[in-house]
Amino acid sequence: MLKGVQLEELKMEHYNDSRTSYNFQRASFFKYIEKSDCREILMTNNLLQVLTGIVYHNGIENMPITLYFQEEMNFTEFVNIPTIRLFPSIFKNIRTFIFNKKIVGIWASTLLEEAKLAYEQLYREDKIDNSIKAIFRINTILPTLNRKPSTAFEIISDERLDKIEDFINDKLVMYLLWECDRNNGCFGVPLSGWKLEEIERSLDFLKLKKFFNRVFVIGCGEIWRSTHLIVKDPKTEDINRLSIVLD
Repeated sequence: MLKGVQLEELKMEHYNDSRTSYNFQRASFFKYIEKSDCREILMTNNLLQVLTGIVYHNGIENMPITLYFQEEMNFTEFVNIPTIRLFPSIFKNIRTFIFNKKIVGIWASTLLEEAKLAYEQLYREDKIDNSIKAIFRINTILPTLNRKPSTAFEIISDERLDKIEDFINDKLVMYLLWECDRNNGCFGVPLSGWKLEEIERSLDFLKLKKFFNRVFVIGCGEIWRSTHLIVKDPKTEDINRLSIVLD
């Protein structure tokens, strides 16, 4: 069931800190990092599989992704993070956010052609996580945003989380939970091409209610099509309860 909501309810607040402005810098040192096999990266690195899927499926050539760190890092700390070293094997353009001479985030855009081809091959071989394939459609073009104002709907359902296997291997859910934890319990991703009636019939959107108390879709157009998915207020107590392993 979907219920219309005011866009003001979806205002997103990032974690509080004293950093009010950043320097946005080209990370030229990435060109010296030895590249790895795209296929192997996408099969073994959950975060990069999700980020690649988000960019690929929304069909926007230069759509950027951004990750902010809760701890500031110097260059050595940053460049020794294994996942960070894999970014230049997937993305063409990479920048860093600098505050007080420390790295506080990474920005990347434009999939390399070899990364795009590797993702497509893995998709055909059914080796991309089912949660990504279910929520993100292939190369759907976003509707023109200036024709009609955006409208938002909340998914209303009382779904219960009762098994750890419902989420421990779900790459998209784990990514959304991780980002919510770093962004005051609220996070959004692009979501292109869904009609309202399709969302209402989809069990995959209902599944998100197992993990988040509030799930929203935003869209626009004379014939409404989705543009974004926002999740808020993770069911932290349920998740932590199921995550405790007793001897």
